[in-house]
Parts: sequence; structure tokens; C-alpha cells
Amino acid sequence: MLSYQVEELETLQIEEGEFESLVKEQQTLANAGEIIQTGQHILQITQDSDSGNCLSLLNQCQHLLSNMKAQSPSIRQTMEMLTNAQIQIEEASQEMNQYLGRVELNPERQQIVEERLSKLFDLARKHRIAPEELTEHLAAQQQELADLSMSDQELDALAEQVGTAYQDFLQLAQRLSDIRARTAKKLAKQVNQQLHDLGMPAANLDVQLTAYESGQPNPNGLEEIEFLISTNKGQPARSLHKIASGGELSRISLAIQVITAKSSSTPSLIFDEVDVGIGGAIAEVVGRLLRQLGVTARYCV
Repeated sequence: MLSYQVEELETLQIEEGEFESLVKEQQTLANAGEIIQTGQHILQITQDSDSGNCLSLLNQCQHLLSNMKAQSPSIRQTMEMLTNAQIQIEEASQEMNQYLGRVELNPERQQIVEERLSKLFDLARKHRIAPEELTEHLAAQQQELADLSMSDQELDALAEQVGTAYQDFLQLAQRLSDIRARTAKKLAKQVNQQLHDLGMPAANLDVQLTAYESGQPNPNGLEEIEFLISTNKGQPARSLHKIASGGELSRISLAIQVITAKSSSTPSLIFDEVDVGIGGAIAEVVGRLLRQLGVTARYCV
């Protein structure tokens, strides 16, 4: 149906603004006789009549004023207005004369225009739109038809793009997973050594990588990361935020920051209660590590 409607509209080869132009031309052709007759009458009144036209009467008025012995601002102003009126009437006559030169009695052209308008009206009525909307309506239907015709191809192309993107994601995500697996062990070993120096000899940090169950692409890669820790020997590792106290959490954060400071830069670091429950040699270690972090961090509190 849509293909038929588009073909029907295209057959007429409607041009932009054609309907409006035809309406104006039809009005001119239909009233050509009356327009010519009225226009010629106007030309007679303004300049062509021998019995007295506007221009000749204005000339008489100007001649009478110029012969008046009394001169005053009012007379000069009257003369100026008559001159302006004369110029306006001359220009109006010229404009009317040019217009009449474009108007002609042409029954054949009038029939052609009216038949064209009739077709446009019929087609607009059929599509339930205004005649002046036909070109816009055709463009919209052509676009809709193109979308429908290309839908299968576009879906195939999009599916191919999705598949390619997904393979690229898997490749990059797998590389990230491999790097994470290697780095997690290295990071845990180095952090645990720092924790032992910070007075937590039984602490054991483990970086756990757990694959997402959904299997759908995730901005974070193929797995989620959780830090697990055991602070006492024989105690199972649990989530860091569930097991560590405030002071322990600060020291664990300090240890992690010291290890990662070489590969990252953080403007400000706050270690709340990092000195709670420590003293002597451990306090000296904490101070040394804070000073070490101060090399890369703007503030260490």
C-alpha cells in the first residue's frame, strides 16, 4: 500500500510551492478579462484620457499655484505635495501598465492550470491532507518506505556490528582479567608485608575476583573485585568492611596506598584513627609511611 501511494504521488511530479503558484495563476487567468478592463480604465483616469486625467489636472493645479502672486509657506507646501502626488501617480500608472502586459486572455492555459489543480486537490483529499502539504507528505512516505525496505539489511548490519563489538569487548576484558589475576596476587603479598610491619602480624589480605553470573558485558570487565581479610590466625577471610575496626581499616588503607602510590596519584588522603591502639615502633612505622605518601599526596592526615 505504501509503495502504491508513493508511486501515485511521484507520478504527478509535484514541485515545491507549485500548488500556491498555480492558485495565483488560475485566479489571474480566470479574471483576466475583468483585470484588463479595470486596468485600462485606471490608465485612462490617471494619464490617457484626453478629456482630463489625473496628471493633466495636477499640472493645471501646479500652473495655477505658480502664477499666484502671493507666496507663503502654505503655498510652497501645497506645490510640493502636488509634485509628490504627480510622481506617485506616474509610478502607479507605469506599474499598472507593466502588470497588464503580463496578463492575457489564454483559455488554453487556464484549462491546463485548472486540470492540474483538480488533480492536486483530488490527491490531497485522498491522502487527507492540504494540497500545499503534498510535497512534504511525499518526502515523509518515501523515507518511511526506504526504512521499511532497508529494515532487514539494517538489522543484519547492526547485528554484525554488535557481534564485532562484543568480540572486541571480550578480547580487551580478558586481557584485563589476566592482568588483574597477576596483579591481585602481587598486591596482596606486598600489602600483607606492610600490614605485618604495621603491627598486624596475623593479617592476611586476599583480592578476590568473581566472574559476573549474567554473562552480559559490564563496564567493569568480566568480574567484580572484593578485598577480603583475616586479622587473626585461623580466622576465615571476610569482606574488608565487615571485619576490620576503624584503626585497622585505616592501617590497611595506608598499606594499600603505600603500595599503589607508585602507579596512582591521589591529591588528598585521610586516614581516620590510623594511630589508635599503636605506639613505639609501630607508631614510627606509621609515621614513616605517612611521610612516604606525602611525597605523592598533597595532604596526609
